[in-house]
Amino acid sequence: MLRLMLPVVSALVLLFAPPALAQEGTDRQGPPPAKVVVVKAVSRDVVPRAAYLGTVYFPEVSDVAAEVGGRVVRVRVEDGARVRRGELLVETDTSLLEKSLAASRAALAESRAALERERLEFARLSSLFESRSISEQDYDNSRYRVVELERRADALAADVARMDIELAKAAVAAPYSGVVLSRRVDRGEWLAPGVVVAVLARDDAVDVRVNVPAATLAHLRVGIEVPVRVAGRDHVGRVIAIIPEGDVATRTFPVKVRVEHPEGLAQGMEAEVRLPVAAPVRSVVVPRDAVLGSAQGQMLFAVADGAARPVPVTVTEYFGLEAAVSGEGLAEGMDIVIKGNERLRPGQSVTVVPR
Repeated sequence: MLRLMLPVVSALVLLFAPPALAQEGTDRQGPPPAKVVVVKAVSRDVVPRAAYLGTVYFPEVSDVAAEVGGRVVRVRVEDGARVRRGELLVETDTSLLEKSLAASRAALAESRAALERERLEFARLSSLFESRSISEQDYDNSRYRVVELERRADALAADVARMDIELAKAAVAAPYSGVVLSRRVDRGEWLAPGVVVAVLARDDAVDVRVNVPAATLAHLRVGIEVPVRVAGRDHVGRVIAIIPEGDVATRTFPVKVRVEHPEGLAQGMEAEVRLPVAAPVRSVVVPRDAVLGSAQGQMLFAVADGAARPVPVTVTEYFGLEAAVSGEGLAEGMDIVIKGNERLRPGQSVTVVPR
């Protein structure tokens, strides 16, 4: 009888036991394995870099000026407007120029008619001169008259061509695609040749100008790509100029870095450029997502024997989606967690799943 009662008593004890005792058996089992994605740490030559602050400039800023004088009848742009190459910025009144051009064309036509008439006369006189029917003086007068009319026709043709060019340039066009930084004229104003109508900047690229010490110049060359960070956004730049004229006060030298298609960048912004400062060194490289921040500093999780092992690291360089790291116990070929690492605990069991 006693033997039959023991299971019942045990069940009642568990049923009415305090919650802490009931939970104890579950806690001993630990949390279930976490599903993670891992990659192999690789070893690669990484260039040590240092950050230099610079300023963003547009590669071209032009004072677009009028080539032909005239009264402004239309201004097509405002400050900040985007324009394409050849797009009209300002138009001037061309009525007087058109009248002058029409008069010059008429004079040219008249001159060419007179030239044709004189050529016929010279041909007739040439026959008479060969038969000794006219004097040599009459023959020479006609010949020189033809030459004179030819020169006059050439001069009038050049004058017409000049006016055609002036008429075409009476409207001021954008020399390249870009953005209008400043509009300088209004309707009704008189433009003289050389007066600036707008300030235009080419913004399909920007140049970042940084000043670096002489020691850094030894590790730079035109054409290398370097990381550029502006307003919290990362870009890839290319060194386009190393200017060999230093500042005697700071002993630094200007370096220009070109960033192509820089959406959202403007002249005057502060930029951080990471330039090489030493020869490449062999480093462990992991995906950027593997590196986590903690109260103790940066770390990542490696997988060993089916468990997550935290590894404190120091990031020596970021480049693109990867990071060069150093840390005790970190080695090439280790399985590094890149997904699912945010909720891992040291020593927690893990299950590796495909990417």
